[in-house]
Amino acid sequence: AFSDLVMDANNLYWVDLIDGAAVVRKEPLAGGTVASVGVALGSYTEFGANTEPIGIAVDDTDAYVNLGPVIKVNLATGAATTFSASSVQQPGAIAVNATDVYWFTDYQLAVHAK
Repeated sequence: AFSDLVMDANNLYWVDLIDGAAVVRKEPLAGGTVASVGVALGSYTEFGANTEPIGIAVDDTDAYVNLGPVIKVNLATGAATTFSASSVQQPGAIAVNATDVYWFTDYQLAVHAK
């Protein structure tokens, strides 16, 4: 499995699979040490998505990870919560703006207010 790459003004973010867990990681754009932000809830293989890319989007405070359910991971604390419990077989792209989060659920677009 592999992850999208996203960035904000300071960091590059992606998801690593570490011991079956989906771990949000970051590295400063200027270079430096890779750090773990937090672990998305559950095991990646639990969601049946082990051959699909992991979608990730970030805003000023949170990372949103599309594992089937969408998991919100706070960038400052690493706390993870289920943002949307929908379970899909083909998770993928996800995007966020100032008010909403957008992602695909088995070939349909879902929109959820933040």
